[in-house]
Amino acid sequence: MNVMTVTQESIANIGQLQLLDQTEFDAQFESREKELTLLESEKTLALEPAPSIKGIMKVHGAGSDNLWKVPLAALTIIPGHNPRVNNARNRARIRAIANSMVSEGWYANSVLMGYTAKDRNTGEESIVITAGHTRYLAVQLANAELTEKPGGVLITEVPVVIRTKGVSMDDIQVELIRGNVDGSLAPYEKAIVCQRMYRAGHSLALIEQRTGVRDPWLSKLLKLMSAPEKLKQLVAYEVITATFAIDMIEECGLEGALVKIQEALSRKYPGLVINPAGDDSAGDGVQGQQYPLLDVSSDQSNPIPQPENAAPEAAPQSQAKPFQPKITLKDVNRTSAFDKEVRKFAPSMATALQNVKNDPAFASLSPSVRSDLDKLGEELASLKKKLEGAGAKQIPAGDGSTASQEQITIDAQ
Repeated sequence: MNVMTVTQESIANIGQLQLLDQTEFDAQFESREKELTLLESEKTLALEPAPSIKGIMKVHGAGSDNLWKVPLAALTIIPGHNPRVNNARNRARIRAIANSMVSEGWYANSVLMGYTAKDRNTGEESIVITAGHTRYLAVQLANAELTEKPGGVLITEVPVVIRTKGVSMDDIQVELIRGNVDGSLAPYEKAIVCQRMYRAGHSLALIEQRTGVRDPWLSKLLKLMSAPEKLKQLVAYEVITATFAIDMIEECGLEGALVKIQEALSRKYPGLVINPAGDDSAGDGVQGQQYPLLDVSSDQSNPIPQPENAAPEAAPQSQAKPFQPKITLKDVNRTSAFDKEVRKFAPSMATALQNVKNDPAFASLSPSVRSDLDKLGEELASLKKKLEGAGAKQIPAGDGSTASQEQITIDAQ
């Protein structure tokens, strides 16, 4: 196999694939066909391994920088730093990587990132992991299984790049998004990182520039972080998608979105209790089978109720797939287009009602009609008095404070 030298021209060609018209496609087809032939051809290595790795590295001026082989026991993590949620998808990812490690060991190109730290109180020194949390968790699982495997060799050291001084917490936060290319963060997990930076006082423009999360999606993710905790839990544990939650928030408001989604859950999964932390008090007193979001059990001895229109279950396999409730747009009773348009006329209708009651001919209406109009007028008057006395409705903001209904939109300044 020939050694290919990377030139400025070859770099410039990277990423230039685009939609072509027929003439352009025909002109480039032959070269692209050769490229695919090369990719699919049988590979033979025509190069001899260098007798001295250090020697050839010295010739080319290469350095090892801050890559270290670190004992696994010397590593630690910051609780809560990794934004990945302990949900079924991420547990499956950890499981897959652990399987690879049991079978193939730790790939040398899968490095962790970290920095050296000293505890101010105890003086204890440690190496703190800032990137590679999934692999760090997977290797613990792999080692537990290698211990039981005949001839299994434990993974006791892993490659870690130690950060130099001058790296800020902002840099570490940005890397959580930018550095997770192979297994990118879910929208809610990205929202956690963006909220951290927003709380640190950074503008939306700077967050967008550094993380690559573009507006208006960035503003929508921050608005999601202002939602009620139960709504965020449903997103985090993938009962609903972030996009669906944001759409419902924009349509129904922060509290209204949660109400609509909870109603849909009750209809689709009768008796289901969403119990994120294993707390028996969760679920607003609804009795029934509990669904522990942090520990999706595959034990089918006491199955969770399925939707009434669910398809028949397949024959049982050696390992049952964990139950995962899902709510989508079709499950929610949304406001009709007519109802949305009628709301625009509410102020003029209220004025018309008052004009009708003040009209001299009002007394000539039938008693039942007058009673209905009087009742409606009293309800409106009571609502107006209540709102004027209590001020603007307060909603929970993402930082635990409150914001008025008019201040829901994130201030970009």
